[in-house]
Amino acid sequence: MRKTQFAGTWYPDSNSECLKCLDQYESELAGIERGSENSSIVAVVSPHAGWHFSGLTAWSALGPAFNQDTELILLFAGHLRSLSRPILHSTDAWELPSRIIENDLNLLRDISECGNFEEETDKDYNPDNAIELVLAMAAIAWPHARAVVVGIPADGEAISLGESIGSLLNSENYGSLKKIIVASTDL
Repeated sequence: MRKTQFAGTWYPDSNSECLKCLDQYESELAGIERGSENSSIVAVVSPHAGWHFSGLTAWSALGPAFNQDTELILLFAGHLRSLSRPILHSTDAWELPSRIIENDLNLLRDISECGNFEEETDKDYNPDNAIELVLAMAAIAWPHARAVVVGIPADGEAISLGESIGSLLNSENYGSLKKIIVASTDL
């Protein structure tokens, strides 16, 4: 299981404090048109500069996509250089203040066949706020969903790799899953 690295510094380290932050964000966003809960949003872009700096912006993107029925979060995140290999985060679960998110191991295996991925495990990985800060909010927004985290560098292979993963998500095995795709970005 991947343990938290940034809880307590970049975002709250308890479920109650995370919920308190998100309630504050909802109050600040009251009256702003953002779409509606349970809408047909399938993908969002969210910043990861720490909840103090970008939490309101992140929640303004993630909140409207909230759906209790979402089964899968596919998070594209990571600080990768253009010459880096794509990364698959091979962990059975992510431990976050609000809950433990299980990894969808079948989808992870199938995505691994889409490209030449570097594998990061629970014992051999680079802690990355681009993943954890967004995943901590996603764990609350989609309380029953499993997750898969993929890092893809911005290079010539990114589009074809994204198309391959998109085809996989629309395949017979995964097409009926209720899913949300989240891209984590710097501000």
